[in-house]
Amino acid sequence: MKRFVVKFSVFLLLLAAALALLEINARIMYPDPERGVLKQKKQYLHEQHERVEILVLGNSHSECSIDPAFLPRPGFNLSMPGIDLRTNRYLLNFWIDDLPRLDTLLIELSFFTFSFDVAEMRPYFTKDFLLQFGIWPPPDKWFTLPVDLLSYSSAFWLKHDQFVHDLVRRQRITLFHRLIGNRAPADPDMPRFVFQENGYRWSARIRSARERRKWARPKAEETMHYQREKKFIAANMAHLTAIVETARARNVTPVLFSSPLTEEYLEFYDDALEREFYYLLHEFLAKNPDVRYFDLTRAAFITPANFRDADHLNASGGQAVTRYLARQLWSQ
Repeated sequence: MKRFVVKFSVFLLLLAAALALLEINARIMYPDPERGVLKQKKQYLHEQHERVEILVLGNSHSECSIDPAFLPRPGFNLSMPGIDLRTNRYLLNFWIDDLPRLDTLLIELSFFTFSFDVAEMRPYFTKDFLLQFGIWPPPDKWFTLPVDLLSYSSAFWLKHDQFVHDLVRRQRITLFHRLIGNRAPADPDMPRFVFQENGYRWSARIRSARERRKWARPKAEETMHYQREKKFIAANMAHLTAIVETARARNVTPVLFSSPLTEEYLEFYDDALEREFYYLLHEFLAKNPDVRYFDLTRAAFITPANFRDADHLNASGGQAVTRYLARQLWSQ
C-alpha cells in the first residue's frame, strides 16, 4: 500500500509539472495582454490621440500593409492579428471620442472578413480584448466561455481554439512541437516582428519562392475554412455598415481596401469563394456609393520581394502600399 501511495504521488507530481509546462508555454505563445501587443498599442494610441488624423482598422494583413510613417498626415495602425469586423467596430467606438482630429478611416477587407467571427473561431483573442477593451463575446457565449474563472488561463483558451486544432491537423505537426518551439501556430516569424509606435508591424523578412509556396497552401486553407462559414455574413455586413455610419456621423471619410496577396496564395484559393467575397463587397458598395474601395490583391507594383510570407507584406511592401494609397487619397 505504501508503495502504491508513493507511486501515485509521483504520478500526480509529474502530471502537475506537465500541466504547468503546458500553461507556461501557452502563455509564451499567447502572452498575457498586460505585457502584450494589445496593451502596447493602446498605450501608443493614447499618447498620440490628439494628433491622429488617419486611423487604420483591420486584421494582420493591414497591420503589415499600412505604415503610417509614409502617410502625409499623422496616422495610427490599430489593426490587430486575427480580429473580425465586430471587434473593429467596437475598437472604433472605444476610441473615436478621443480622436478629435480624425479625418480618414482606412478599413481592410480580406477574403474571409465577411465570414469570420473571432469569438467563435479564435476565442483566445476574445480573452485578450476582454481584459484590455472590455469587448465581450456575444450573449450566447457568456455561458460557454467561463471568462470570470479562466480568463487568465492561456492553456484553457488554447485548448478550445478551433483555429489552432485545425492548423495543427492540416500541417501534420504536434501541438507539443509548437509549444516547445515558442511559436504561435499562425506565425512562425513572430519573434522577428517589431511593433512601431505608430502601430505598424515591421518586418524586413523576405521569403524565397519555395518558402512562400510551403506556407501558401495551409494559409489559404485556413482562410477558406473561415469563409465557408456562412452564418456570420449578415452580422458582419451589419458591422461594416455600422463602422461606415459611425465614421460619417463624425465627418470622417471611410475608405475600404484589400491588401496584396502572393501568386502562390491565390493559386490555392478557391475561385468560387473569391467571387463570393467580391459579390458581397459590390453589394455593399452599391448601397454606399460614397465609399471608395481599393483592390490591391493583385497590385502590379507589388513584387515577391515585398512579402514576408504568403499573405503578409514586409516593410518594403508596406511602404509601397502606403505610398500608393497616399497618392490616391491625398495627391492634391
